[in-house]
Amino acid sequence: MSARDVLVLAEVAREGGKLKKSAHEVATLGHNLADALGGRCVALVAGEALGGAEAELARHGVDAVLAVEGPAFKRYALEAWTGAALAAAAKVSPRVVVLSASVAGKET
Repeated sequence: MSARDVLVLAEVAREGGKLKKSAHEVATLGHNLADALGGRCVALVAGEALGGAEAELARHGVDAVLAVEGPAFKRYALEAWTGAALAAAAKVSPRVVVLSASVAGKET
């Protein structure tokens, strides 16, 4: 990973494991920023079941996806989401982190 990379935190809806609209928005913004910086757009997606989230994010310009699945992500919990975000940031070492203006994004 590079110091020119962008990390986006893509949120998943509680029911069905589908990406929220805000996930598409942060993925598109992250892709544009990564292009401008000459880096990659990496997304973190966390949920109980993520069926197809990686492919959907790729359609919005994400180069790589870090997926975290498990019962801790069935409902939004600050500790679980923040822990996953910090681990992703440590792995990617991004120049920019993009979050949505949702409750999860504001608290993280």
